[in-house]
Amino acid sequence: MCNEDFNNPNYVFTYDEEVPSCLKWKNPKSRHLVGKAAGTFNKKRKEWYTQFRGQPCSNHRIIWEMFNGPLGKYDTILFKNNNTDEPKLSNLTLYKGDEKNWQRSYLENHEWDKVLEYKDGNLYWTDNFWSGGFLHKIAHWKGKKIEGHKDKDGYLVAKLGGYHSYTPRLHRVIYEYHYGKIPDGMQIDHINGVVDDNRIENLRLVSPETNARNVKMNSRNRTGVTGVSKRKNCYRAIWRYQKKYYEAYYSISKYGKEEAFRLACEKRKEMVEWMNSIYGEKGYTEDHGVRE
Repeated sequence: MCNEDFNNPNYVFTYDEEVPSCLKWKNPKSRHLVGKAAGTFNKKRKEWYTQFRGQPCSNHRIIWEMFNGPLGKYDTILFKNNNTDEPKLSNLTLYKGDEKNWQRSYLENHEWDKVLEYKDGNLYWTDNFWSGGFLHKIAHWKGKKIEGHKDKDGYLVAKLGGYHSYTPRLHRVIYEYHYGKIPDGMQIDHINGVVDDNRIENLRLVSPETNARNVKMNSRNRTGVTGVSKRKNCYRAIWRYQKKYYEAYYSISKYGKEEAFRLACEKRKEMVEWMNSIYGEKGYTEDHGVRE
């Protein structure tokens, strides 16, 4: 007898479905255990474990190795009926490590349609994605909806796959799912201005300038009209055309407060209408500058 014998599960154990753990001691180091059931049930994990090779080892992995040979580092044994307290050989199946997380390269290359499924503004995993040092835990279940959480701007973001720290905005993922990678310098605009409404029909590819013509009112606005602000003794109308800012000032001393404000609002409206006659469908939308 040598130490190598005690590393061989077929030397140490016998398989017996008559006991709940499905293992009995054949050649234990403590002779009084011979013929007794091997294993302790872990109530938290709902699995059977036995001290083997100097550490606790799950019974189902021991049983698989007894009949099928050693397992790879990232191999996982799954339970066919999902009952982890039944380590019978007939209830076990192998999930090979080299078949896990096959999605990784697709995720890194933004080939979202290869690993995700789109339904009505939401994304779902098409297969399990594994985590942990030995890829023994399922981080994302097949069919699981990607919930995401809101970032500081209200956009839904999610950590996809658990690799690195890449956390994309989901509306960009959904657009690329349908149309491929977003060209450099371009942005995805929510047509109705609702930034967590990620239905593909609500998304459009635009330049940063066009995107800026469909934003809600800035939270710092105090006049209630986008593009109109109050200065010390005047109201100012401001607009942007061909990447340059233009301004018009209306003195409160000259016109009075109400009239100066009205003139600034009229100027802003006039310039927006003029720019829209040039921009067409890329112009300011009805939702631009509307307070929520």
